[in-house]
Amino acid sequence: MPSRGEVDQVIRERLAEDPTFRDRLLQDPKGTLASVFSIDVPEGMEVFVHEDTPSNVHLVIPGPAELSDQDLELVSGGACWTDCPQDYGP
Repeated sequence: MPSRGEVDQVIRERLAEDPTFRDRLLQDPKGTLASVFSIDVPEGMEVFVHEDTPSNVHLVIPGPAELSDQDLELVSGGACWTDCPQDYGP
């Protein structure tokens, strides 16, 4: 399973190489990620793609610092996207 940094890097590379990739990623983020990384994005997990423009800038901030016992179990067990609980998300 790729790290978040690796995912970002691959996406940036694909955007530079493939003019149709941006549209596919914007229209179907989960399907596109599943295809590119050969993973199953869990049902119930949402993936949002926002495109920066000169007048709209998106910042990604970390979630709340407090983790539930279930989240701590996942972190201590080395969880990845496919191990996330179904109700994980905003």
